[in-house]
Parts: sequence; structure tokens; C-alpha cells
Amino acid sequence: MKFEIIKNEIFKLFNNDKEKSLNDELNEIGILDKDEKDEWLEHQIETLENCIRENKSVAFKIKNICEKGFVVNVNGLNAFIHFDHMPWYYSSDYWKAIQQQLKGKIFFGNIFQFSKESLPLSIIINGEIPQFKKAALTLGEKYTGIIIKKLVNAVLVEIGYHFEWNCGSIVGLLSYKQFENIKSFKNCNKGDIIQVIFCGYNNEGKIYFSQQIDYFDWKNNIPQALLEQIVSVQIVRNTDNNEISYLVNGKYKGSVNYKKSNYSLVQRKIIKERVNNYKHSDIIQCKVIRCNDIKRVLILKWNLDIEESIDKNKGRNKIKDKDKTKNNIINNIQPDTLQKLISMCDEFNILQKDEASKM
Repeated sequence: MKFEIIKNEIFKLFNNDKEKSLNDELNEIGILDKDEKDEWLEHQIETLENCIRENKSVAFKIKNICEKGFVVNVNGLNAFIHFDHMPWYYSSDYWKAIQQQLKGKIFFGNIFQFSKESLPLSIIINGEIPQFKKAALTLGEKYTGIIIKKLVNAVLVEIGYHFEWNCGSIVGLLSYKQFENIKSFKNCNKGDIIQVIFCGYNNEGKIYFSQQIDYFDWKNNIPQALLEQIVSVQIVRNTDNNEISYLVNGKYKGSVNYKKSNYSLVQRKIIKERVNNYKHSDIIQCKVIRCNDIKRVLILKWNLDIEESIDKNKGRNKIKDKDKTKNNIINNIQPDTLQKLISMCDEFNILQKDEASKM
């Protein structure tokens, strides 16, 4: 029971991000005298020796990075793990990029080397043992990652962070062309946390990412399936220069083809008038006549026939709404009141006939 209390106190100290030697840690536990400290230390050593004898793995918590590896906590004692013996392989620069996100994270390993000849104890850990579950990546899904290296025209992104390192390391490539814009690529740095979209694997079996929402769809021929179909197109009016762009199905870039061969003279006049009057977020109906896969743009033909049909239906609906309003008024009148109104109308008609006969 005494050792459990001591152990809990030690773990509390390790949860504070302070660098302490073993003696400092023991001295801060006021409930221990020198004999008790020695007894506690003997117990910890015995536990480690049992793990070595029985080839049992131990849990270790990342504390801080040093030149060639990490200082870790094993069973309340300071230990060391070399970069080369971490649960997955990186160059040392990569470890430095993710060191802050690894602090406090618990992994598992074997005791590679242990010496109790002098204090502080020499404990070296080997984390190269199976311990991760396989990540189930979903095409088109967003993941949070850390930039571990910036290249001339791309960055390497580690999304193991997204899974709280429970799946180990998952590294993919994000080309500068797949950033939201070129400025984002120029301003990004190693260690930055970014959002990426999983787009699959290249010919070499390596993961590649994008930050452009429509990139995945174009790669998988989703917008191309809209060819020859009538689609809803949103007007996007730039508030700075009043220029118009087009958004298909709320997602894909569109470009309306205004060639004379596509429209009659009357239609071109109607289109010109409507373009000037349309407001931001207004919807028009267009036919997809071509797909530009390189620029990821759907080429559109304005379908005026459908729009005129929609306008006519709106007009009919207004008339129907008026008729419904009249019918609703009549239907909601009480029977007695309705009978009185009919009698009054009859009397009024009789009076009109009498007046006409006198004339």
C-alpha cells in the first residue's frame, strides 16, 4: 500500500512539465525518509529486473527531446530512448518537428539496457515492438497533420497526430499545387499544424493529400458524370469589381459558354439583360456541355427554355395561391353567416330589378 502511495505521488510530479532528477523527485515527496527512499528505489529496480527476466514490455511516457533521442519516464524513473529505437523510424529533424505533440504521450517498449551500479540509474528503452492499430483512411476525408519537412515544391505531412499517435506514423505528400493557394505554401513551416484531404495512393504506393475540396472529386470523375445534364448554377458576384463567376451544385467551378452558335439573337439579348440584373446567390439553370479536367471547370450552356418554364410556373402558382386564398375565406365562414350573406345578395338583386323596371 505504501508503494502505491509513493507511485501515485511520483506520477503527479511527472505530470508537471518540470525537469527533475531522481533525487529531486524523491525529495519532493515529504512522506519519505532516507530509508523509505532506498526501499522505494529497490522496489522499482526489482520491478524492472522482473520485466527484463520475463521479457515483458513496459510503458514509457515522453518527457523531453534531447540531441539524439527522448528523455522518458518508466515506472517513475528517468530513462532514455534513442531516435533509432522509437516505435517508428524518422530522421532526427522529423522528431524535432513533432516533439511538442509527443510530450506526455505513452508508448510501449522493452528494456534494452539497465545498469544500477550508480545513481542516476542507466535505463535505455527500445520501442521497436508491435503496438499500433491500423488506420482506416477514407478517401475525400479531412485529417489534421503536422508538417515534418518542407521541400522545394511540396511538404511532408504526418497525420498520425490526427489519431493521437495510436496508429503510429502516417506520412503523405502535399504538393504546392494542392495548397489552397500559393501564398499558403510559401508561408508554411516545419512544425505547422494543417488540414489535409486524403486523396489516395500514387503509383509508388505513397499517400498524397490535397487542400482543395474539388480535387478529389475530379480525380474520381464525379463532376464529369454531370456531362449533358441540366444543373443548378449559383451566381457569385465579386463585391470589389462586380464580376460574375459560376458555382455548379454549390461545389464546382463553372464557365458559361456565350458563343453565338449556342444561342439565337433573341436569347443573347435576354442573357445580356439578365446577367446585368442577377444578384449574388441567384440561381440559373444550365446544361453541362464539356469538362475541362486540367483546369477543373465545367463548361456550361445557359438553358433559357427551362428558366422561362420555371418563370411561367411561378406565375401560375401565384394565381393558384390567390384562388386558394379566396376559397379559404369562403370555407372558413360559419354556415349562419354564409346564409345571411346569400340572403343579402338576393335582396340586393331584387332591389336592382325594381329600380330597373321603374326606369
